[in-house]
Amino acid sequence: MFLAIAGVLFLIWLLGEIFTHGASLAIHILAIVWVISLIGGLFSSKK
Repeated sequence: MFLAIAGVLFLIWLLGEIFTHGASLAIHILAIVWVISLIGGLFSSKK
């Protein structure tokens, strides 16, 4: 549950960074990979 809350806060922060500074493509890719791994971890922990 903590990871899910941290993930949402991270996404909000990331969106703020993108809009204020204009993030590079690498940061977008890292964020997408991080979110996918987070979701995968949540699903695997439920099984």
